[in-house]
Amino acid sequence: MSSDALLAGLILWTAAPALTAAEPSDAWWVWLPSRAEARSLAAGFRPGERIYWHTATMTWTETKTWRDTEFPSPPPPPAETSGAEIIPVLRLHGGAPVIEDAAAWPGVTARFQEMLALHPAAWVQLDCDCPDRLLPRYATRLQALRRALSPVKLSVTALAGQAARMDPAHWKSAADELTPMFYDLAPDLPDELLTGRVHSLADVETCARWMPAWGALGVPWRCGLANFRRLSRFTAEGAALGHFQTWDFAPLLEGNATGIAEPAGAGAWKWRVTSPLRLNGARGAAAGDWLIFREPDLPALLQMEAAALAAGAQGVVWFSRPSGRATDGWSTAHLRHRHAPKPPAATLTRTGQTFTLTAGPDADYAPMTANTPGHVLQLRAGGAVLETSSAGEFAAVTTGPVVSWRFPSLAAGSVLRTAPVHVPPAAGASLRWRVLPRAESEKPDAEHGNTRIFPWRELP
Repeated sequence: MSSDALLAGLILWTAAPALTAAEPSDAWWVWLPSRAEARSLAAGFRPGERIYWHTATMTWTETKTWRDTEFPSPPPPPAETSGAEIIPVLRLHGGAPVIEDAAAWPGVTARFQEMLALHPAAWVQLDCDCPDRLLPRYATRLQALRRALSPVKLSVTALAGQAARMDPAHWKSAADELTPMFYDLAPDLPDELLTGRVHSLADVETCARWMPAWGALGVPWRCGLANFRRLSRFTAEGAALGHFQTWDFAPLLEGNATGIAEPAGAGAWKWRVTSPLRLNGARGAAAGDWLIFREPDLPALLQMEAAALAAGAQGVVWFSRPSGRATDGWSTAHLRHRHAPKPPAATLTRTGQTFTLTAGPDADYAPMTANTPGHVLQLRAGGAVLETSSAGEFAAVTTGPVVSWRFPSLAAGSVLRTAPVHVPPAAGASLRWRVLPRAESEKPDAEHGNTRIFPWRELP
């Protein structure tokens, strides 16, 4: 696809009116939800949303038997989904032997039938990583599975670059829908990392090149796009040491053990660890290691979405729906407004000695701004000294004539509360506050014009 065609698709999609039932719509993967996450996720569903719910994971063992290896919370009953369509997803582990061994597939059919008995649905989805060389045999396995499950429809995930290796004659009867995943397209190589670049979660150029092949395959498809954040650790020589599943952003926010973040591509930053630090309980990083933080770059996602729609996609599937994890990407509200983005906004309220910061309903405070992590809530009362004993729900706090609470990010509609703050009685009427990026909070007002760009506001 040419850059002109890509831009035209983006302009047309951005200018489109509100979605109707016949137009492309968003869908979401919900992956390995806990019971608490399942309840909170269901409360946020909307009518007509398509939710691919990770329901079970089976691993094909050396003894040629299936074993459950992940235990996600089951989908909510229809009465609790607000009209959203729930699609149960079965994940298969085991690599090439799963595809090659015909004895594995009766168990796959049986498990889907068990899932449907518990959670009736019009669709199911199979998630299985298939090597390119086995795609013809995989299509044959899926054809039999699809016949066995009919009239329930079968959706199948795929790797983003596989469409050109798929025979349309086989795949038109193998699935009712394909959902290729356009992220994690290539590993990070040491030479690339050490020269300042890592692979983005939203690779516009590669994806725009691959998407037309999915449209030409003749099978309805939806484009899987990244909606997660990732913190990875590498050795001083650039060798990958894995991803953190959860982490505390405060050490990166403070920068005491990492120094200044360096841009490493669209939506990517890297830090060189200068002294040992902990990011997740016992896990952390050693001096000399590299830390790479990635988030899906929103302008890049818009270009990828436009290219997918221009190639005939029925919409996008976001991986994954935010559920309160460190790895969460953009909030559902932020993505719903992605075609007409709004700047983040917030309100501050006071209850007794506690202050509550509430993000506006339409936009997130993202973790990185101007290559600096985090944001700052500032509060002052003329020249009076304000005191607090801790950061409360914020990452850190400094006190004085201006109290500064630092926080890494805040999703639309979310709140953060301070610990009790001692405000001298005579100073209560002069309270002023503002939120600004961490990078701006460290600049003097008079010199850098922050009072004009980030004005102080009266507390109601």
